[in-house]
Order: sequence, then structure tokens, then C-alpha cells
Amino acid sequence: MSTPTTPLVLVPLDGSELAERVMPAAAEIARRVGARLLLVSVPEVFGLDVAWYISGPVEGPELAPIPQLVGEARDDTGRMLERHAAWLRAQGLDVATDVLEDVPADAILEAARAHGAWLVLISTHGRGGVTRWAYGSVADKVIHHATSPVLVVRAAAERVPAAFDHIFVALDGSPAAEAVLDRVGVLARAFDARVTLAHVVEDPPPSAFTDALLEARQRHVERMRAYLDRLGEPLRAAGLRVDAEILGGEDVAEALLARDDDPDIDLVALTTHGRGGLSRWAVGSVADRVLRSANTPVLVQRVGGAP
Repeated sequence: MSTPTTPLVLVPLDGSELAERVMPAAAEIARRVGARLLLVSVPEVFGLDVAWYISGPVEGPELAPIPQLVGEARDDTGRMLERHAAWLRAQGLDVATDVLEDVPADAILEAARAHGAWLVLISTHGRGGVTRWAYGSVADKVIHHATSPVLVVRAAAERVPAAFDHIFVALDGSPAAEAVLDRVGVLARAFDARVTLAHVVEDPPPSAFTDALLEARQRHVERMRAYLDRLGEPLRAAGLRVDAEILGGEDVAEALLARDDDPDIDLVALTTHGRGGLSRWAVGSVADRVLRSANTPVLVQRVGGAP
């Protein structure tokens, strides 16, 4: 649960109002953790196919040269970033900006790597460039490939709290799934948040119930409860309030989303590519469905990313 001397939070913005939903949370995380903020964006021209523009003569008004278009786009993007930076600096926060030049997802991933980002905070389904920042495109690629943990805010999320009072951690029982606990511990201490460690025990269909199956299920519940209690010990030793929950349901993602509907949860945390059920927790399955439908922000730690 340690942080770098001055951790850096990378905040990609596309200039849309929807993307700006992350700003209050970015400010509060920076304030509580003592982090620097780096606001980045990619001019829209880098996400467009301009082959039609340079392939031959075009009827109509004379078109500006590509370098001029790129320069104007850079200037517009820089002004947008500086506008947000000014709002953050007025709150006493350490903020820098950077206009990136590459395919958007690649540019964000390289910036996160180059700066050793402690956290990437990104919104999905922004308006600037339409699909450039939509889940399944830029944000999807960042989640899949970032070595830093990524905090995802859906544009359609019903609750985007600036402060996290209750962090809900979904665990599949694998050591890989525990990778998210380091960031959870730091954020929980910074926000004095309650932490709930949770596991979903899949229920078989009613037609498959037998006494032997019920007994085996109960033994598994007891093992997982002991496992969650054991994971919570270091967090409790750090002075955090930690609960353990065993959820049931025929569908893991639906059980997690139903729990997320509880308004007392401010942040859901999970790791992708956990071992329990192999792909059950991988992006494209449980984690993917939670990311697409959660009503709260979701903190994702990719296995193999930074501890």
C-alpha cells in the first residue's frame, strides 16, 4: 500500500462534456493522495482518415495544407487542456498538460508508460471525435494494455462521486485477482474509506440441486469467507475498516452489478484475467460486463501491470 514520492495521475480528455465527468474525482484523488496531475489529449486530426484529403484534387474552396490543420488542431487542444488545468491549479493542485501526437490509444498508453503513471483516469463514450474515445475503441485499448491501473468512469454511470467512502473489491479467489488490492489500500487510506472484499459463489440451476452439491457449496463458501478474512488482515492492520461478503447468483457479472446498484458503493475494483474460471474475470467476460454497466466508477488492474 505504498505510493511513489509524488505519484502521477494521467487524465486523458477529448474535449467533451462527458469526458469532463472525471475532473472532480481527479482533483480529489490528487488532493488526497498528494499526486501530480497530467492532463493529456490528442488533436482530433490524429484519429481521422485523411487519405481523401491528400489523394487528389477536391472540388470546392481551396483546402488548408495538412501542417496548418495539424497546427490549428494542436492549438485548440492545448487551449482546452489549459482551461481545465487552470480550474485545477486554482485549487492548489500540481497540474501539467501535454498535447500528444499519435493514434489516440497508443499515445495515451505511451504517455502512461513514459511518465510511470500511478493511475490513469479515463471517461468512456466522450463526444469529441465521436467514437475515438468510446468504450470498445480508445478506452477499451487503454484498459486492455495499460500497465498502470485504470479508473474508468462511464458517461452513463448514475453515480460519479468525487470522494470514495466505500470501495467494493470483487475477487475470484486467485492470487492474480489480488493485484488490485495495492491501489485499493492506498485510496482507502487517503479517503478513509470502508473496504468490502467480495466473492461470488455461482449457484447451479434449481434442477441440479442435490444434498451433496449443497454441502460442497457450503464448504466452498466457508473457504472463501476465510480467504477474504485473511486478505483483509493487512488492510485492517493499516487501520482500515474491512468487511467480507459472499454473494450468490447464477451469473457472476449480474451478481456484482446488482450489488453495485446499492447507493452506498462509490467505487468497484477488480483485476482482469484472474484465474477463477479462467476467462470469467477477463475483459470480454465478467470484468467487461461490469465495466460496461456499472453505475459507479470501476478501478481495473490488469494482470502483469504495475503492482
